[in-house]
Amino acid sequence: MATINLGRIKPVFKGAYASGTAYVVDDIVVYSDESYICIQAGTGKTPSSETAYWTKMAAKGTNGSNGTDLNSTLTTRGDIVFKGASALTRLPKGSNGSVLRQGANDPFWGGVNEMQLSAATLTSGTIPNARYGTPTFNGSNLTNLPASGKVLQAVRSLNPGVVSSSNNLGGKDFANNKAVGNGAQICTINVTPISTTSHLYAWYSCAHGVGNNAVSVVGLFFNSERRNLGSANSYANDVGGINVHAIFDVPSSSQIQVQARNLGSHNGGTNYTNADQSGNSNGGIATLTVMEIQD
Repeated sequence: MATINLGRIKPVFKGAYASGTAYVVDDIVVYSDESYICIQAGTGKTPSSETAYWTKMAAKGTNGSNGTDLNSTLTTRGDIVFKGASALTRLPKGSNGSVLRQGANDPFWGGVNEMQLSAATLTSGTIPNARYGTPTFNGSNLTNLPASGKVLQAVRSLNPGVVSSSNNLGGKDFANNKAVGNGAQICTINVTPISTTSHLYAWYSCAHGVGNNAVSVVGLFFNSERRNLGSANSYANDVGGINVHAIFDVPSSSQIQVQARNLGSHNGGTNYTNADQSGNSNGGIATLTVMEIQD
């Protein structure tokens, strides 16, 4: 009667192959990253070549020859990988400052797309078809960019106090008493222009209270010249917000005084800043802002 070794009913995994170990049928070993099963007892029989003793169970995959092993494909810090025509392909790291660009099929390292800048080359020269000015590329930086619209400086003046004036403007057409000496000063800013080819933009904002169903008025002045008026109708003694804007072309580099003045009201009713119609503070802050903007 045949003898059955109950310990050999299933294969036995033996780990890594060792040449000095005696292997018997159904032993399984790992050799060169592949697995083999013993089909004939023996010692010192190399699994990869001694086919009378071993049968390969599982072969390892290809290692880098077809680009599937990233550790072999990518060799240098900064490398990237992309799908090529038939396999994963290494794109070596680009030089400092280069830009990743897309070719017809594959990516590559290059400079900024000069066509998007409407320039024939990025070596140097003036960029044609620019909307404003004549920007020039010197190989590293863009120069001669248009300055128009650039804010050269911005200054503000704040006044949380109650400033009152009973100046009478002589009716709703504000016919009288609206010069720089009339009313009361609310905010003042002295500005020395940075450029003589610029303009000053001024903006005043505050809540005003006035009684006597009056129209409260504020004037913006550049030096002694009145540039604009703002008003709020305070019928039934309401409090109204006044916002006044004005633009002044800079004539020279001399200092310019910008004022916001409380010019009272159309009928002489007292006009209060930061207060109600009786002069009680409302906690507001009158604000004057002046910006110099390049033409």
